Parts: sequence; structure tokens; C-alpha cells
Amino acid sequence: MDSINITEQEFDLWDSEEQKVVKVKAKRAGSEWKAICPFHDDNNPSLYINEEKRVYFCHGCGKKGILYNKQRIVTTYDHNDENGKLLYQIVRYEHPKGFTHRVKGPDGKWKYSAKGIKKILYKLLELINADKNKPVLFVEGGKDVDNVRALGFESTTYFLVKGQWPEEFNKYFVDRIVILCPDNDDTGRQYSINIGKSLIKVAKDVRWLELPGLKDKEDVSDWIKKGGTAEELKKLASDAPNFSDVVGSIFKDDNYKVSKRDSKLTKPIDKKFNPRQYTELILKKFEIKSDIAGRLWFYNSKEGIWKDNGEDYLKSVIRRDFLIADHIKNYYVSEVIADVKQYLYEGKYFEEPPANLIAFNNKIYDLKNDKYLDFDPKHFFINKILINIDTENRTCPLIDSMFELFVGPDRKIDLYELAAYCLYRKYPIAKFFLLSGDGQNGKSTYINLLEMLLGKENVTSVNLKNISSDRFSTQSLFKKLLSVSVELNNFLFKNTAMLKQLTGRDLIRAEKKFKDDFQFENYAKIVIVANAKITTTDKTVGFSRRTKIINFIAEFEERRNADPFILDKISQAELEGFAHVCLETLKNLYQREFVFSIAQDPEEVKELYDKNAQILNEFLKQKVMLDPESYIPTAEFYEAFTEYLRKLQIAFWSGNMLIEVMESLGHERKQKAIAKDSGKTSRPCWLGIKWIE
Repeated sequence: MDSINITEQEFDLWDSEEQKVVKVKAKRAGSEWKAICPFHDDNNPSLYINEEKRVYFCHGCGKKGILYNKQRIVTTYDHNDENGKLLYQIVRYEHPKGFTHRVKGPDGKWKYSAKGIKKILYKLLELINADKNKPVLFVEGGKDVDNVRALGFESTTYFLVKGQWPEEFNKYFVDRIVILCPDNDDTGRQYSINIGKSLIKVAKDVRWLELPGLKDKEDVSDWIKKGGTAEELKKLASDAPNFSDVVGSIFKDDNYKVSKRDSKLTKPIDKKFNPRQYTELILKKFEIKSDIAGRLWFYNSKEGIWKDNGEDYLKSVIRRDFLIADHIKNYYVSEVIADVKQYLYEGKYFEEPPANLIAFNNKIYDLKNDKYLDFDPKHFFINKILINIDTENRTCPLIDSMFELFVGPDRKIDLYELAAYCLYRKYPIAKFFLLSGDGQNGKSTYINLLEMLLGKENVTSVNLKNISSDRFSTQSLFKKLLSVSVELNNFLFKNTAMLKQLTGRDLIRAEKKFKDDFQFENYAKIVIVANAKITTTDKTVGFSRRTKIINFIAEFEERRNADPFILDKISQAELEGFAHVCLETLKNLYQREFVFSIAQDPEEVKELYDKNAQILNEFLKQKVMLDPESYIPTAEFYEAFTEYLRKLQIAFWSGNMLIEVMESLGHERKQKAIAKDSGKTSRPCWLGIKWIE
């Protein structure tokens, strides 16, 4: 059957975030397919599938991705012999990831089998012809080899070793310098150790290079992707320790020692494993704390702050710097970590310093006593602002002119006070901020300025519509100074309880996947950037009092009065001046007990919310009438309302928002039997209303 005549079809969507296949049934919509979106509560089909391009996109929630294609070949690695003749290929698949061999038969067709193939090193011919004095980086995969060679290094690997290293390969490394660069996992280290034990017999020098900053199971390709350069790799390779020093006990069973290049920590270690001997060495070297949630914190003396990734950090340094060779096993590392936790356990959450202490890049400012302090482990700071304070830079003329343009000279104090409030790690007053105005008027630029001031690591983006339903989303607020929610479409505040908790100094429960949950008091200032209408079902004055509206009045036209490079013109001196002005602004707020310079009338805020909801009321007044015996299908109603908004040039509402506001106005929605040519079908409908004829 011609596929164009098929009206319904099942598709496999690849969810890259969850790494799984999601099946949907779709109906043809012109040249594409349309389906109910499985990634959000979708009542009207909003997911569109382009079968030709093999992609999907949801117009309701923005989810996009590719169609799942089982065993799709994404990369091939040619294995040529000493004469340059292709012997075989290693083929890499995606979704799911996998590898296999294939060899071209006499008929020119590929045969997918490794049987009878003579295995060789990847890039063997290049290795043979390379300068023998040039170090060879031995990595774990063809992708890694290609990426390393792209940086100008000689590199090779052996696929599918499974722990076995063919001794006949040693001839290619005689009198050469070999640098073993394992993946960041136990399997990768054991793989490299096996190779190193053999190559040390023939090579001029064998070194051991574990790249910094890698997460579990990451490799040199990940390191390069994160910004690693050829110059950095050259220096790391040059400084890499000798292989026998790192795992020396493999060759000298009678000489066990800590493989640590810091001689102060080197002392005899018993061959019989005991985690406490390692715990004692670790605590001599590092400042560490263990809290009631099972998190390990370590003090970074260079930055002056405590970090909660102490467990991941220790996993790396324990293997690299402490364990003797016979103890380099995953379960031994886990036992040492567990012993450190038990030894240090205090049964409490650690309190951050008082909010009047503000950590900048170079020093701490004491807002209460108006003085500067040095960093010290006794101050349990878990974040800081990466801008120097107390410098000669005290003004920010460029930023000041931008603020005047954004909101006007009389209201620019609002922008300074919001920035200053973000510096204060507390909610002395329960306020969230609504940046209001049509697009192209400076809201995004202002958010970028706040990010430049506070640092990207101190800013997060949390979707307020999902925060109540997604139990993992609150953890992204932990340690942050600012949380931004951008609402491009019309937005309804329905469940305001969580917003009240976040701004009300309540304890928030946070969960991380596969880790214990914990509690914290949120101090990230909540900022909503709205390009469209905002409404709420919470009509209380209390909720209105929490809202601080900042109206942006600038009108930038693309390529005319807008400078697309304005943020690039902000110098470090300007930022330091901005930080100083914000600090002075915070002093004034602190002295006034955080009463903002421009008061917000709660009734004005309530009126704004109600005014936005009046759009639907006006539509109902013009288009429908009450009739207890009648009903209108919700899809038909939504289509008519969307056309109404289009004629008024007002941003469209989502289907869910329309349903929620209709229900807040007292309208009831139920399934009704609708007559069709093929019989009757059940559809959701709005009861008690009909169209005005």
C-alpha cells in the first residue's frame, strides 16, 4: 500500500533525556503526522512528526527530538594493515549504542562478523610511520583516537580487548614513549593497567594520565568537549607520572606504598585492606564534613567555599593518590568513602553563615558591621559571587544608562534593588518579581546582566508550572541566588502554594535521582519574565502582596536602535562598579528593613491579574450564551477562542490554561456523545453554553 494513503500509524520517539523509546499513535496531517503528546497533559493533539526528516516537535510543551531507528550506524572506523589495505571496520550503532565488526566479502557486500578476522591496532599505519620520538596517547576508543589526533597528537587503541592484550603488538612500541589515558571508571583503569604491564617491558617510558574534571565513565573526548585544548593536553601529558610509580606494587609486592606524589602522605600501607588507614590519611590532607543527608562536603581552600560533591571528588583522588595497586577496586573505594562518612558524621545539616555575610571573589563583606573578612573554613559558604569587591571601581555608567532606557530614570532603582536583593541569602520579605512588557524591551538583557553579576553557577531556571509536580525540580534551587522563569505564552498561576513556600522561608524538600533527599531553606530570588498575559486563580490580597511588578517600557527594533553587542561592551571594571553600587543599594535596603523604594499597591497587582482574565470573560460575553441543555466541544471552543485572540493580535493561550481559567470561572467540562457520520463518539465538552447565532 502506498504510504501516503495510510491515515494512522504508530511511531517510536527517542527521548534523549530519559534515554528511552516512547510509542505514540498518530494521524496524518497533510505531509506530517499529528498525535497526542506523551510528554505533557495534552488534550488536543499538539505533537507533530515529520517522517521524512525523522524528527518530532510538540507545539504545546516544546519537546523535540528524533525518531528512534534501531541499530542505526553513526560511525565506522577503518582498520588498515601495515600496507594500508582495509582489513575490516568497527561499526558504531546508536539507539541503543553498540559496536560490531564487519568485513567486505568478495561480492562487495558487508559481512557482519568478527570470526576469522586478524585483529590490529586502530590507525596502525599512521602509528608505524609517525616520528618515534613523539609520545603515543593510548586511549580506549576510536572516537577518542580521532579527537586526540585532531589536536595534533599520535594516538591509537585496540577495540574489544576484553582484558587481553596481544603481546605481538608490543613491537610497535619499542623504545617509544607511551601515555596511558584511561576512561574514568574501574573498567577503563584495569584495561590500561593490563596494557601498561606489557608495554613497560619494551617501551622507553610508560606514563599514566588521568584527566582532571571528568565525571564517572567520561573520557578524553568528554574532556575535549568541555574545552580541553592541545596546549593543556600537552602539559598534562608532560607532567604525567610514571606508570610504575602509580601502580608500582604490581611489580614489587614487597614494597607497598601510597601512590601519592606528595611525599608527606607517603607511608607504609598494610597489604590487608583496612579503610581506616586511608581515612586517616585523607583527613590529614582535606577539610571534610558529613551531614545528616549523607552528603560529603569538602573545603576548597583556593575558592574559600565548601562543595557538596565531596564524594565524587574523593572517588577520584582516592584512586589516583592513595590506594595501593592491589586496592584499586571499586568496592574498596566505596568502603573508604563509607568509613569517611561514618567517622565524620554529625547528624545535622550545616548552617550557612548569616545572610549579612556576603562572599565575593576576593573577600567577604559583613553587611551588619560594614567591614571585610578573609575566607575561612569556619564560614560554611557554599557559593560566592565571582567578582572582586572593594576595588577602585565604584560606578557603572554603561549599565546605569541601560537601566534608564529599560524602565525610565524614575524606576531604575527597581532594577538595582532587585539585583541587590539577590546578594542577600534570605527572604526577609516574601516577594517574587514579575518583569512585565512586550518583547524586545530589555528584559532578557537585564537577566543576562544579573547572571554576569551573580555568576552562571548561582543562577538557575525553574519552570514554575512544573515545580509542584516534578519532585526533582526543587533541588535545582539549592545554593542558587536567582531563579528565572521565562513565560513566552499566556500563563496562569494556579497552584500558588509552592511559590509561597519558596518566598516564605519554609523548609523545602529536595530530591536528587539515586541519592538521598534533603531539606533546605530557599533563598534564590524568584523572577518571572513575562512577554504575555499573566493571570491567577489565587485572588487573595496576600498573594498580590508578594508580587513586585517591574514594567519594561523600552521599544527596541531589530537592527535599528538595538545594540546586539551591548553585553560584550561591559568590561570587568564596569561589573566591579555594578557590584559596588548593588552593595551600597543593599546597605540602604538593610537599614530600611527591606522596604523597597517604590511601593507596590496590592490592589494594583490584583487588578492586573484580573484584567488579564477579562479577555476570556469578554469572549464569553460576545460569543456564547447560557443554556442548561446545550454544550460545546472543548476542541471547537478552543479553536474559536484562538481565532478571537488572533484577530486581537494577542498571544495564544495553551489548551490547559483555557481549561483551568474556564473551570475557575465555574464552567463544567464532561464527556458527551457527539454524532458523526460513522456513528457516535465521545468528546470532552463545556456544559450549559451554546454559541450565539
